[in-house]
Amino acid sequence: MWSYVRVEVVLLQLMITGASCFVNLVFEQGHGGKAAMGASAQNPTWNASRAIDGNVSQNYHLNSCAITDVEGNRNTSIWWRVWLERQFNVAYLEIYFRYDTYTRSAGFSVYTYIPETFHPLHDPKHLVYHHDPKSGCPTSVMNITVNNVTQGIAFINTRPPGYTSSCQNDNIMYTGIEICEVKVMGCDPRRFSPGCRHHCPFKCKNEHCDAFNGSCIHGCTDPNALTLDCIVCPNGTFISNKACEDCPGHCKDEAPCNKLTGMCKNGCTIHWTGIFCNICSDHYHGSDCNTPCGNCKNNDVCDKGNGSCPYGCQSHWQGERCDVCSDHYYGTDCSTLCGRCKNNGVCDKGTGRCHSGCSIRWEGEGCDVCQDGFYNATCSAKCGHCVREEICEKHDGTCINGCSQNFKPPLCQECVSYKYGPNCGFDCGHCKDGKSCAAENGVCTEGCDFGWIGVLCVTAKINAPEFDKQKNRLTTTGVAIIASLSTMFAISLIVIFFMARHIMKSKTNRHRTDASVNEKSPQTYVDLSAMDDNHAYSTLDSTVSDTPYNVIGD
Repeated sequence: MWSYVRVEVVLLQLMITGASCFVNLVFEQGHGGKAAMGASAQNPTWNASRAIDGNVSQNYHLNSCAITDVEGNRNTSIWWRVWLERQFNVAYLEIYFRYDTYTRSAGFSVYTYIPETFHPLHDPKHLVYHHDPKSGCPTSVMNITVNNVTQGIAFINTRPPGYTSSCQNDNIMYTGIEICEVKVMGCDPRRFSPGCRHHCPFKCKNEHCDAFNGSCIHGCTDPNALTLDCIVCPNGTFISNKACEDCPGHCKDEAPCNKLTGMCKNGCTIHWTGIFCNICSDHYHGSDCNTPCGNCKNNDVCDKGNGSCPYGCQSHWQGERCDVCSDHYYGTDCSTLCGRCKNNGVCDKGTGRCHSGCSIRWEGEGCDVCQDGFYNATCSAKCGHCVREEICEKHDGTCINGCSQNFKPPLCQECVSYKYGPNCGFDCGHCKDGKSCAAENGVCTEGCDFGWIGVLCVTAKINAPEFDKQKNRLTTTGVAIIASLSTMFAISLIVIFFMARHIMKSKTNRHRTDASVNEKSPQTYVDLSAMDDNHAYSTLDSTVSDTPYNVIGD
């Protein structure tokens, strides 16, 4: 409390210097007082009482100063004091030093005391003022603010070991009393203000108050009061501008704030910070500081008022607060890519649902599952021949329960060894070294085993001599047969040509006759496009000249 008072009274000291209506308590109004000092006077007429005789002349030749023999006594510690006839509310002192030696008073201190047996050097808690000799010299007239209810006032000066001073002409070895007048300015103990016109407030302890403004610097009647104004505030409030106001922050465990400072003694409740616990913690915002920030770029702190991210958003987030998934992403952390929505539409950012439907070969509410019969990451691969026409695994195409007959697991898209053709339904021929044929057309790419010929290796080869004879006989016979067949084929073509002309002519005449009778006569057409899908080799792109398993022999 004293540090607070000291700041206030120093300011007031500047205001009252040179002009005051306070009473000189040791001379005016007949109050008087007893003065004494710690060494004999250099001259009997320069005794301690000369410093309170009302004469402010600083010329010691006028015999109105209290002076000890500095050089003769060689005191390293000296004091002068006055004991008033009763307690007073002392505002300040005016000390008039001897005009020609005032620099030797550097380093002096002033104390107030009650009772009269007080020894300042042994009880320094009542120190009012200390002059720092390292700061320079005192002035010849010093104005010292006291602002305390007291009866005794002491002036003390010492030269302890190691004493140093920046004041020229200071005696750094010895000290003495060289005071021409001490004016003790103040009021009765329960009065204040220049002119002592006002009574101290009853709320002040013992009705003692600040001599200048009447504040309760010595305490309050109510022990719960914490300020000079003796204001008492209930829990949950604090003193501000001489009034009780609600605590400004959010203290931990809903504890009340300090009634004097408004601060939280044990810290802040969750998500609050600051000396008054009234600022949102980093990464939270809103009036209650309970709303987490969005996903700001580089995990930056959002604006604690509106939650906006000043430097943008993290990947896959958007919006002023970076709390909305970017287009084509969804989920609580916006890390899940939307499925294949239909024209590449935006999915629901909470559920991932595609409102406009799915792209081709995709299905499911989120369009993230391949349609039956397709697989891989893009649903572009077609399933193989799973057993009983089951659906393959949609991520890798595996047939869980195996393949249809003659197909190789796990994808069931390739023929097992020694099978080829549609549905892998044909056996390979006799390929060289027992190797399998090409699955797409049955060709033995490295040739046939011994005794077999043809690209499919299904034609048996007879031993060489007998085979050559048979080949010559077949050649002669074949030429004759081919000549006969050619002649018959030419005659057939001629007959077919003339018959076709006759039929077309008859058909034309009949058409004209029918049209004249009824132009809207119903007509019947035969669908010539219908074909049997079950014939063999219907899907092959090439014609194989070899006839399976033809044997040439006698």
